[in-house]
Amino acid sequence: MAAENSNSFELVTKIAKQVLPILEESRAIAGKVNNDMDLIQEQVDGSGGGKTGGTLKILKPKQFTVRTGSTRSGQDLTDQYTSVPAPTLKGIDFAISDTQKSKDFTFIIRNILQPAVARLASQIDVDIMANYTKLPNIVGLPGTDPNAFSYMTNTERRLFELNCPLEDRTLVLSPGANEGMSDAMKGLYDAELTRDAVRRGELGTLSTMAVMRSNNVPTHLTGTYTTGSTPLMSATPASGAKTFTTDGWANSTLCLKAGDTFTVAGRFEVNPHTKESTGVLKRFTSQADVTSNGSGVATITVCEADDSVGIVPSGQYQNVASAVTDNDVIVVNGANAGLAGAMTEATTYSQSVAFHKNAFWSGFFPLPEATAGAVSSVQTNPDTGVSVRIIEQYDIDEAESKYRLDVYHTSDVLMPECGVRLIGA
Repeated sequence: MAAENSNSFELVTKIAKQVLPILEESRAIAGKVNNDMDLIQEQVDGSGGGKTGGTLKILKPKQFTVRTGSTRSGQDLTDQYTSVPAPTLKGIDFAISDTQKSKDFTFIIRNILQPAVARLASQIDVDIMANYTKLPNIVGLPGTDPNAFSYMTNTERRLFELNCPLEDRTLVLSPGANEGMSDAMKGLYDAELTRDAVRRGELGTLSTMAVMRSNNVPTHLTGTYTTGSTPLMSATPASGAKTFTTDGWANSTLCLKAGDTFTVAGRFEVNPHTKESTGVLKRFTSQADVTSNGSGVATITVCEADDSVGIVPSGQYQNVASAVTDNDVIVVNGANAGLAGAMTEATTYSQSVAFHKNAFWSGFFPLPEATAGAVSSVQTNPDTGVSVRIIEQYDIDEAESKYRLDVYHTSDVLMPECGVRLIGA
């Protein structure tokens, strides 16, 4: 019995050691975002250590203003953070028969482990991309897949205007956007050098961005905000506010979907470094679905509830050139700063995303070993933080070993100003 358990442990460990690098290599989008586990400050309203419940406080980069003259001007060095949901368990379950075990181990890798891990990695990428709703900046032509080099330059221009670092930029294109961009740009490069890339439908690295195609690009369904609505601010939000009180919506209407964006008349964005106005209307995004009441009044959450900054019109964390005020006019999903046309209500659009790695944060948490009745192995890469658990239990009726592959993962937006949505059809 001891020998059998020993053999089971060896096999489980062997599988786990194979699964870990496969998962790391299969992460297309997850491998391009911030994975720094040292940014975790503490667990809020939970039991700590990444356990179920509550949220995680993730440290945000500090911002500063420049002094002019010799007189020292002290700045607030209080840590700023954003809150990330506690991790959730994701997994793939499978079985390996005694017959399959008798084959070469490469058979198990090729026919069982690789497709299982690929599906799990794809789901992790889906979860990360679902955070697109928290990115306010959008470029493109609504209803048309990108099909010209200008879409690339418009996207890149927005990243430059928002002072995103040049390194670690990625553009994730939907299949339709990738097809259009590949066709439009194939004549810009040496045919021999780009032949394979064009055949695969991949653009490679262009300018400052690594460009990839993904089936995990989300789509966005807009709200019903136009008909009968003349939305206005109905109060002046305080500095640091995370919500806007508005009126003028059609009564009892799902006026905004999470991810719908809007501008406020006369309120411009600022360069994150200089705090000077860019001359571009600041675009806000609704963090949740919004339904107006019977009087057309609605409260819009524009920053995550646990974000420590909010909307700030002055100081070192200034993110809008002037304060939003009562009766300011609201325009939903309108053309502005690279969005060449308004979006239509109750319409679905693809959401390719360009981002610096700090736009998103993704974290894996090691799971405990299985206890009685099963054999398990936990493998963690200390450099990337990626962690997997394999649990095995033998089924004597079916003469097979049943396995569960588990990861404990969470993700969220870290710096939404470092991401740009490229809208398509």
